[in-house]
Amino acid sequence: MGTWVGGRQNPVREGEEESITATRYWEEETPVEVTTERNKLRWYPRAGRLHVSLPDWEKDGEIRQGKTVSLNIDALRESEDAAKAREIFEEIVKMLTSP
Repeated sequence: MGTWVGGRQNPVREGEEESITATRYWEEETPVEVTTERNKLRWYPRAGRLHVSLPDWEKDGEIRQGKTVSLNIDALRESEDAAKAREIFEEIVKMLTSP
């Protein structure tokens, strides 16, 4: 069984080495970022995580991250629906590259 990290159960099992995903990867790794008017993507390649967020916003002079969903790419790859997830991402790439 994993340990608890940041309010969530750590996927690292007893006897396994701690991976970057078991740490606070968003503090350990600088993401590749893409920002648009309506959303922000943060890709953490070492951790295999993609964050999809609403735009950052400011409150009391402090920049805050918009509401965020984190995709665990390893979990997608290992799931029964990996082929379907790949189809979704391929469709997204087609939409990004078409005129």
